Amino acid sequence: MSRMVKLDKGDLSRPRAIPQWGWSGVQVVQGGRMSRAKLREIVQRLPRRESSIARLVAELREYGVRFRSDLAQDEHGPTRAERTAALREALEALEQTRSATQDLSKTARQVLAEALTATRATDDCAPEDPFARFEADKSAPEELWLAAMDASQHLQSCASSTDLETVARLGLLAQQAYWRLQSLDTTTDGELFFQWTTRDALQDDGRGDGAAAIGSPIHRLEDRLRRELNRLSRLKGPDRRTSLPLLVARLCDLWARETGRRVTVNPFEKTHYTGVPQSETGAFVCEVVELLKPKTSELRERMRFSGRASAPRLKSQLDCNPTALHSAMRRYIQARDSNPAPQRQPP
Repeated sequence: MSRMVKLDKGDLSRPRAIPQWGWSGVQVVQGGRMSRAKLREIVQRLPRRESSIARLVAELREYGVRFRSDLAQDEHGPTRAERTAALREALEALEQTRSATQDLSKTARQVLAEALTATRATDDCAPEDPFARFEADKSAPEELWLAAMDASQHLQSCASSTDLETVARLGLLAQQAYWRLQSLDTTTDGELFFQWTTRDALQDDGRGDGAAAIGSPIHRLEDRLRRELNRLSRLKGPDRRTSLPLLVARLCDLWARETGRRVTVNPFEKTHYTGVPQSETGAFVCEVVELLKPKTSELRERMRFSGRASAPRLKSQLDCNPTALHSAMRRYIQARDSNPAPQRQPP
């Protein structure tokens, strides 16, 4: 009789997600075939215009290029699972680095602290700008890595082999942590910054105190990555697409600005529900999106440069149909009505 093999739960799960190291949403995106003549015809039918036809055609073509860029992010950017995998690997590298700092002897810690203080001699104040503070924190593993190299040279002549090995190991771990952080995809890296809070920005980073500077920035980075992992774990359902709602919002803004009319959306044709925009704004948005959306051949060409073997199953369909446009317009109107513009004060 053949033996039954008991499978672990892990064997039945999906394949392990692989981080998209180095993926960048910043890329050259061509405008494709966006007909100026057809856009001109649409613009000429606007009930009213504040800008010239040439300027509006150029603006709509720019929207088309932005849409392709946003779509590339939606289609080929890292999935939530891939971002989670990258954060876990980066967090593991930081944890190993911090653990190595705890293995330092008193002598090794003092030498390393002096080397670290020397590397920060020209920048002994924490930057006030949140982005600069974030970048300074991200560079902390590199500073620790370089300081460990300097400390190793000093310890070769005046310390035990154990201290030398401990500091050298710390340097290698800090180097790995640094490269992990620098190789994060731009989506994950951007979210780490935007999730930054005022409370975090006001934390003491240990500058001016070499001993505290060894661990404080690493600990703060660990905390940031853990909170982002927890945030991603709470998200449910498919990854949200942003490219189409952004394009629709830009078109609705243009309509309101140029015509002076309020954006409306109406899915009814007389008394029959169609789910398709029937208002003047809706007709304008549908026509423009049909011209601006990339063709299938363009999507295939973009696929060649995406770094993926195949498009993510969840995001691979380019749904720019009228029903999707109606939903995007409804979201735009709901956001507008929930955040009314302030009334102008009379002069």
